[in-house]
Amino acid sequence: MKQTTIRYDDQTASMLSEIDSKAATAVQNIIEMFLFLRRATLKEIKGKFTTEEITAIVDSLNGLLPTWQLMVNPSVLIAHMQDAEEIEGTIKRHNADPEKIIEKLKQLTSAQATILQFEIINFWNGPSRDLEKFIKELL
Repeated sequence: MKQTTIRYDDQTASMLSEIDSKAATAVQNIIEMFLFLRRATLKEIKGKFTTEEITAIVDSLNGLLPTWQLMVNPSVLIAHMQDAEEIEGTIKRHNADPEKIIEKLKQLTSAQATILQFEIINFWNGPSRDLEKFIKELL
C-alpha cells in the first residue's frame, strides 16, 4: 500500500467528516470511489459527441483553472460553451453545430460533465498533447 501526505482546507475537512470521522479513511474511500466512477462515466460519455464537438470543448477549456465547486454543475459547462461561441466562435470554428452541442451538454449528468472537464483539463496539463489520440479515446 502506498502512503502520501496531502493538505486540504477547512471546507474540505468539513466535507470529509460527512463521510467518515477519520479523515484518512474518508480520503481513501473517495479516491477509490472516484477512480471507479471516472471509468464508468467515461464509458457513458463515449460516443455522445462528434470529433468536431469534442475539439470545440477541448479548445474552449484550454488554460482554464478548474473551480470544481462550480464545474460539477452541467449548466456551468453549457454557459461556458455558449460564451466561447458568442465571444470567439469556438464551436463553429471547429465545424460543429452550436445548437446540437448545447443540446448534448444539457443531457449530461453532473458526473458526466465533471469527468469530461476533468479529462480535458488533464489533457492540457499532461505530458502528452496528442489531440487526435485523446479525441479517439472519447469517441
